[in-house]
Amino acid sequence: GGRLAQITWRSSRGFYYDPATLKQTGEFHTPLEDGWGLTNDTNSNLMIITDASYKLHFVDPGAPGASNGSMSLDKSVTVTDHSKTIRFANELETVGG
Repeated sequence: GGRLAQITWRSSRGFYYDPATLKQTGEFHTPLEDGWGLTNDTNSNLMIITDASYKLHFVDPGAPGASNGSMSLDKSVTVTDHSKTIRFANELETVGG
């Protein structure tokens, strides 16, 4: 089940794929100018996207197969390490979620 998602670097676009066949099944548009890292939060059904800044952006992908394919920004949080802002947190993984 499920689907794979890929974002593009500077076009605010992304693509969905069937995980069994790797055939493209859809396209979406993010509210961000750049796309770098991508993962999902299974507890909230939000996608987490980075854009080479110091923020993680939580984006609502909408319903699978939504007609316009546009996502909406739910929230953004600053990435820090001991109160120091961290930029370029682009390698994202979801662990245990």
